[in-house]
Amino acid sequence: MSGKGKKHICKICKRPYFDLGKKVHSCPKCKTSGKGKASSAKLSKNKRLEKPKDLSTEIELFEVVDPSSGQGLSIGAGNIRINFSAIRPGWYAVIANEIKNNEITNNKAVIYLNEPPLVGIEKHLSSITFKGVGAVTAKSLVQEHKENTLNPLQHSTQLIEAELGVKKEVAQSLHTGWAVFPEKNIFMIILHELGLMQMQIKEIENTLGADIIASLIKIHFLW
Repeated sequence: MSGKGKKHICKICKRPYFDLGKKVHSCPKCKTSGKGKASSAKLSKNKRLEKPKDLSTEIELFEVVDPSSGQGLSIGAGNIRINFSAIRPGWYAVIANEIKNNEITNNKAVIYLNEPPLVGIEKHLSSITFKGVGAVTAKSLVQEHKENTLNPLQHSTQLIEAELGVKKEVAQSLHTGWAVFPEKNIFMIILHELGLMQMQIKEIENTLGADIIASLIKIHFLW
C-alpha cells in the first residue's frame, strides 16, 4: 500500500484513486487535481454533457371542438381555457408548464396537430415500456378506440380492462407502463408521431425536452 500512496476520492467523477506518493496528483480518469480543480477544457466537456436539472418532458394533448367557446379538453388536465386568437378545431399539443390555472395564454407554446396522434399512440404502446402488449395489440387498440385509448391508461387496471376490453395481463402492463414515467408519455407519443427514431428521441429528451414544441413552431408548424 505504501507504494500507492494515499487514497483520494475524485471530486468530479467520485472514483477513488491513489496519489502514488506525489504531492501534486490528479485523478487518472478525468485528470482533476487533488484540490478538485480541472482543466477548463474538461470542465467545458462535462458541462456540455450534463443534463439540465429542470428539463421537463411534460407535454399535454388537448382537443378544440368549438373554437368560439375558447375551451379545450385535455387528456390529463380536463377542461382548459384558451386565451389567444387563431384557434381552429382539432388537436393540439402544448408545453405542460404553460397551462396555468387551467388556462393557456402563450400560443408560442402550442402546436396544431389537426388530427389526434394515432400513429404515435400505437408506436408508444408497442414499445418496451409496455411489456407484453406488442405491436399487434397496440394497433388493435388504436384502431378500435382511437384517441380514447389514452383516457383509461391514467386509471386503474380494472378500468383499463373494462374500458378497452383487454385481458387482465394486458391491462396490468398498460397500467404499469403508463405509470413508469407519466410525465414522458405524451412527449413520446408526439415524437413518435413525427416519425423520429429512438436515438433521436433520446437526444431531444436530453437537450430540449418539452421545449421541442417551441422549436418545431419556429421551424415549420406555425399557425
